[in-house]
Amino acid sequence: MNQEALEIKINCQQVLDNLKTYFPDHINYNGTMKNISQTFELALQKIDKKETLDVHFVRSCVRMFVDDTADYMHPLIGKMEKTAELIEGYNRRVTGGNNE
Repeated sequence: MNQEALEIKINCQQVLDNLKTYFPDHINYNGTMKNISQTFELALQKIDKKETLDVHFVRSCVRMFVDDTADYMHPLIGKMEKTAELIEGYNRRVTGGNNE
């Protein structure tokens, strides 16, 4: 596994850990936090298979989070945005230049 993929996995895991810390009850029920959790879990699975990741859906997680919490300064926002940036580079490498 290359350094970029490893960094994405670390960021995804940090997002999941933070969701469990800050919103432990919310990730078990249908709603925004569960959707975000599922997105980042799927990203972890796809990166192990060397598949491209849906950067657009990851970016939409930031919007869903802000809409749900109205917390524009939460540390999760920066972590999700950083993960989306890493995914864009990863996708270019996996697809040979095309970005999904």
